[in-house]
Amino acid sequence: MNRDDIKWLDFFGGVNTIIIRNKLEFNKFYNFMSNLGLQGLFHNDKTFESWQHLAEINGYVSDYIIFEYQPCKGMTFGYSIETSKDWYDKEPLTVDVLDAFYSNSTLFKNKNEINKDLEIEI
Repeated sequence: MNRDDIKWLDFFGGVNTIIIRNKLEFNKFYNFMSNLGLQGLFHNDKTFESWQHLAEINGYVSDYIIFEYQPCKGMTFGYSIETSKDWYDKEPLTVDVLDAFYSNSTLFKNKNEINKDLEIEI
């Protein structure tokens, strides 16, 4: 496994943000978080549109949402691309880094195998 395969851990380590630019990317991110059992971090805001609305209310750019995770405070959002780069000294992650989790993760493969084993044939 190389470093690119686990870049998504930077999000959970609080050393980078992740940028979500549209509904498709949001759904991919939400499904990723759900597969980890972390869908509760979204509270009642489970759509890209609801996060865009929250961004607008809080004076952030609504063309994209930049999520941040800090172990001490959970998941938050905000930032512009520039402020995220200034704070973390790197580009925000994109949902593309989540693909490595699905293609290389033993945890995810085992979960699918367990779910398949639990299916009842009718």
